Amino acid sequence: MLFALPRTVFACLQSMKIERTILSRPFPRPESPTSGLYVSIGTGAFISLFLLVFTPFGLHEAMPRHWPVVAGYGVVTTLAMILVAYVLPRLFPTFFAEEVWTTGKEILEAITTILLIAVGNNVYSAWMFGMVISPTSILVFILFTAAIGIIPSTVIVLWRFSVLTRRYTVTTSESVPAAHREDHGRDNLASPLPTVHTASAPEVSESEATVSEITLSSDDTKVSLRILETELLVMTAADNYVEIRYRRKGVLRTELVRTSLRSLEERTSFPPTWWRCHRSHIVNTTAVRRISGTAQGYRLHVEDGISVPVARSKSAELRTRRADMFSADR
Repeated sequence: MLFALPRTVFACLQSMKIERTILSRPFPRPESPTSGLYVSIGTGAFISLFLLVFTPFGLHEAMPRHWPVVAGYGVVTTLAMILVAYVLPRLFPTFFAEEVWTTGKEILEAITTILLIAVGNNVYSAWMFGMVISPTSILVFILFTAAIGIIPSTVIVLWRFSVLTRRYTVTTSESVPAAHREDHGRDNLASPLPTVHTASAPEVSESEATVSEITLSSDDTKVSLRILETELLVMTAADNYVEIRYRRKGVLRTELVRTSLRSLEERTSFPPTWWRCHRSHIVNTTAVRRISGTAQGYRLHVEDGISVPVARSKSAELRTRRADMFSADR
């Protein structure tokens, strides 16, 4: 019964045809690994204060002699939230990866948290007040906890989705250069921007005196790659390596160098057009062909289907760098 409730909720949403329009849309994960920990502690403190002040569900009978015991329900809330928001993503990184995270998964995470809090409260109450744990008692605690949490949590998730979608929606005039723009109106964020907007990649001659050559080397300096600053498309962190994708003489190439993005930045003088737009990506802003956006934030599209996300903390900087991306002389 406990694990059937989330499935039942999704079945109801699907019957109302909500899943296709909202639940499958991208939704952001916390950018900071510790942010979930802070939210968990803050929510637990709020629950403790709420129960101490309003004493719902007959808790006034345990007050004031046992107020630390009543406040312990906030500790249960904190532990359940830490388990879902901090521990599970590390045990199942593929499922919780932002690339596949959706509004539906966010709601499912909230429902799972509420169910764990309900079961935890039941066990805690049995331990502290001598209550018997039974299917009926678990159901009662689920109903009590759901009455407080499920509806507000779902509403908050959908509200955040709406706000973030509006924030990161880009118009056609913002997403592609004017020289390559057609009047397609406002981009639909439910699907990627059409490839007809993509501009052809410029050919760069290696003999151009104004173009600098950059050497990207491994940590042990045994492997190095020399490329022109205009040849780079993107660099992406890949475990203990950096994947470098670049175009040379019209051919798209990929190289792996055993190092980290941070190490490369520290020992290499990057040109200003090479931008660390995300903790896992560096992009050549002159190679960007268009910008798209979802509730997860902005994405920069280069060529051949290559795109990289922009960290939400870098959104303001992106606006100042658009001049490099869509300069008139390209």
